[in-house]
Amino acid sequence: MSRLARKNRTNGDIGILSSGGIMDLFDNQLKSCFRISDAEYDYLCDVMSDDEIGIMVDEATTFKQKRLMLTMIEGYLDKYKNKGTYRTFRFYKEKTETGKKWYVDFPEWKGDKWELEMVLGADKMLDIIAGPGKREVFLRLSDKPFILEDTEPIKTQAFKLEKIADTPTEGGAIYFLKEWYGVEHNLELWLCHVTAYVFGHLPQTIYIA
Repeated sequence: MSRLARKNRTNGDIGILSSGGIMDLFDNQLKSCFRISDAEYDYLCDVMSDDEIGIMVDEATTFKQKRLMLTMIEGYLDKYKNKGTYRTFRFYKEKTETGKKWYVDFPEWKGDKWELEMVLGADKMLDIIAGPGKREVFLRLSDKPFILEDTEPIKTQAFKLEKIADTPTEGGAIYFLKEWYGVEHNLELWLCHVTAYVFGHLPQTIYIA
């Protein structure tokens, strides 16, 4: 999507903050200038080099400089669009009166905390991913394929949760995790209606890394 196509985005679409510190004001200025969303801005900050970020931040004075700067940014945004995007979620295990339970940290959720509990296989998946004795794990999730470029020495392809069946009575759906980093688990798990809130639907495939 070119800057011309993005020009009609509202400040709400972009994620302009009405309050905050000097860094928020700085971020607002860049997002407004290029009409890019919070997620796009975060992606650019992740993938661009320090020199490239410097070019974006410094005001171009000639037409040639502006054209080169916009071409560079549009190139990265095209990659962002084509490769798929992900969101990082924090999962944590909490001791309760009935035992230790996994929850997802989801601040914008307006419902009850119990709806954020990971149950019926999802808790077992987190035990596998976190490893023995760990009580916290961060996972990147998307309904589109993506590759983690910050894993060395080999870039990591996201793994898949494939939907087996919807569960309309309970909400949510049953998913299947075949493997995690080369180890087969063939694990069935249930993800509740919060999943549909996150993605806007219940994806056939959820990519996870």
